[in-house]
Amino acid sequence: MILDFSTQETLSFEADLCIIGGGIATYTLLSSLANTSMRVMVIERGGMEADSDQDKSKACEVTGHSFAGHLTGRYFGLGGTSEYWGGQALPLQDFDLSSKSWVDFSGWPITMNDITPFFADAEKLFQVDPVAYDSDVFQVRSLTPIPWDQSAIHAHFSKWSPRPNFKPNLVHAYSNHRKVDILINAVTTSLEYNEDTKEVSSINIHYRGKVGNVRAKRFILAAGGIENARLLLVSPTLPANEYIGRMFQDHPTAQVATIHPADNHTLQRYFNYFFKGKTRCLPRLSLTSAFQEKHKTLAATAFIQFIPREGSVLDSFKQVYRAISRFKMPSGKAIADQFKSLRHIGEVIPIARAYLFGRHLYTPDGTPRLTFMIEQAPIADSYIALSNTDDENGMPVAKIHWQFSDATIDTFRAFCTLLESEFSRLRLGSIEWDDWVMQDTASIRGHLSDAYHHMGTTRMSETAATGVVDQHCKVHGVDNLYIAGSSVFPTSGHSNPTLTFMALALRLGQHLSSHPGPKT
Repeated sequence: MILDFSTQETLSFEADLCIIGGGIATYTLLSSLANTSMRVMVIERGGMEADSDQDKSKACEVTGHSFAGHLTGRYFGLGGTSEYWGGQALPLQDFDLSSKSWVDFSGWPITMNDITPFFADAEKLFQVDPVAYDSDVFQVRSLTPIPWDQSAIHAHFSKWSPRPNFKPNLVHAYSNHRKVDILINAVTTSLEYNEDTKEVSSINIHYRGKVGNVRAKRFILAAGGIENARLLLVSPTLPANEYIGRMFQDHPTAQVATIHPADNHTLQRYFNYFFKGKTRCLPRLSLTSAFQEKHKTLAATAFIQFIPREGSVLDSFKQVYRAISRFKMPSGKAIADQFKSLRHIGEVIPIARAYLFGRHLYTPDGTPRLTFMIEQAPIADSYIALSNTDDENGMPVAKIHWQFSDATIDTFRAFCTLLESEFSRLRLGSIEWDDWVMQDTASIRGHLSDAYHHMGTTRMSETAATGVVDQHCKVHGVDNLYIAGSSVFPTSGHSNPTLTFMALALRLGQHLSSHPGPKT
């Protein structure tokens, strides 16, 4: 059942399990827990729709490197960031989780073998085609292979959900569920910890001066990489842990070059979006583990975006498609632009031909732009802390200090050199780097931005001496508190974090189902 704390007369609630956050991680957890005997209560600080002044609630104090993800990379409301994200799925790889002698604080206390069994169910939630990610990208598409240096470049692909907005599924499944209650407009302001029992006994919730609480046997923080750390930090009775908020990571990202292809049609056939069933896929080029070991680099991945001409048929269609796929009404301007673009109806023929006969997207007159996404090594000087300013609920505002080391810049440069050499050797075309790419380290740093991938602030570790949660995502020293989401990642790896943290959430759901909670 969906309840609204702003209109509820009840101020105190009880459940077997309380999940804080109503986004993607929670949607995943509920798919694993909803049919158990547990009474589950979800606490979501936002409402059914975004508040007009939501940016005020998301405001943070930002120091260090320029960072925008606290505003444009978060959403408070049922469904979380799935209301606006693209819906890209790509799992981490074995090597991403491994300990590397040249990367401090690397290595997870689990392996991909612990996570892999849960990817299939995570993909079902994504509604993507189940073709394996380690499939040969050329064989899958019946294309003549490009003979990349396979010791250095891994050619693979990501998948994009056709329905990336999970809110409609949440509402449909749990509006009248017997065992699951979702409490919206309830801001969690702190956790109450009992030192004698080593358990969280309750959480405090607020709504514009209205105060309440939720008692439960077990709690899960699933509020995102910034908010998970903030909630631990504002709860002073919890056991102290120096790693709470530390090792904050994202993926430094930028468009870096324009490609001048030897043949535009060939480049688009190999690197533009392609389709498996109803699933849209994006070819990627990533550094292999062998290259990383040999050159002592971090992970990195690249893809080509074919930027449509402004006002083209494809440009206007994309605006309408993005809205519809998120169950939103396209803007009047987008609809008007779609009709205006019909003046270029001749562009539809090559687009249709590419889709019908090649099962790939073709962008007439599209400009091939190369994008890099680089791993960020975990460093203590990148962190989430508490500022000296309180928000409207009396909570200290999160202070974000995002930094990345020279290892990211070194990896960036090595990737540039490798791709330029391979494109030349294979006669795919020339790469015209943006001016800043060839400049000094400060210039490169200044052009790299965050990718809205908030990771590492409650890192997974074997003991409290090196992290915040254990291999089952339970907070060290607290017997009934767990954390879901990419904040538990010790390292960021080469790929978007969502599919991996969804698999971890399903693994956590299985663990909770098979291990009875503490007695109350």
